[in-house]
Amino acid sequence: MDAPSSYVSPVLRSLNGLLETYGLQLILAFTLALAFSIFLRKTNAVIFTEFFRTKEWRWYAYIGGLAILFSLWYQVGLSVQFNAWYKEFYDLMGEARTGKRAIGEVWVNIRWFKEGARAS
Repeated sequence: MDAPSSYVSPVLRSLNGLLETYGLQLILAFTLALAFSIFLRKTNAVIFTEFFRTKEWRWYAYIGGLAILFSLWYQVGLSVQFNAWYKEFYDLMGEARTGKRAIGEVWVNIRWFKEGARAS
């Protein structure tokens, strides 16, 4: 006995639409992703722990890991600075467009950014 369509949630309707459209491809992709994640979970745990435990590779592992963490920290700080500049710049552009600020301030801000990018 089929349930009336009013009882079927929109999520189930969209999943049903996906299965009708992509069918076997979707099921195969999901199965491969699941199998690959299980494989990685088992093999990477062994590889990762052995890389950090072996005396030959220990220093490379720890120094490399610290270098990766430092570069991530630096990239996040740099993107925060870029976002702060973008906010100020686009606020300035909007205010220059409405006439609240002079267009010359926009060029000063662009020059300031260009000089900072050249210095680094």
